[in-house]
Parts: sequence; C-alpha cells; structure tokens
Amino acid sequence: AHLLEADEGDIVIENGALKVAGTDKQVPWFQMALAAYTAHNLPGGMEPGLKETSFYDPSNFTFPAGCYVCE
Repeated sequence: AHLLEADEGDIVIENGALKVAGTDKQVPWFQMALAAYTAHNLPGGMEPGLKETSFYDPSNFTFPAGCYVCE
C-alpha cells in the first residue's frame, strides 16, 4: 500500500502484481518483495520483511521422483 500510495483495502492481487483497484497503478511482486527486504523507503515505525497470513497444505501431496535420460 505504501509503494502504491493507497489504502490497504484498495489493493488487489492480479496477474503477478499488486494493483490499486479501479486504477492503472501496479507494482510487480518482485519489486514489492525487494522494497520489503531492502527497507530503504519504508514509513517510520514499519519493520522490513514480509509476513504470511495463510498456508496451503494439499491433502494428497506426493513426492515425485523421476529420471530423465538423453542419448
């Protein structure tokens, strides 16, 4: 929200970018992650880094093993 100069509630995630709903303002994921990591332009009192709010745990997760052979 800080990078886009918008309210948190106006931010939507779409096509690999964070966007301000109803406008053409957007920031790609990599730019947002870099800004959070480097912390050069964060507002006062804001800690650098990212925090997750959910975690996806698939019910039928498998560990595939494979082999590729070229001749």
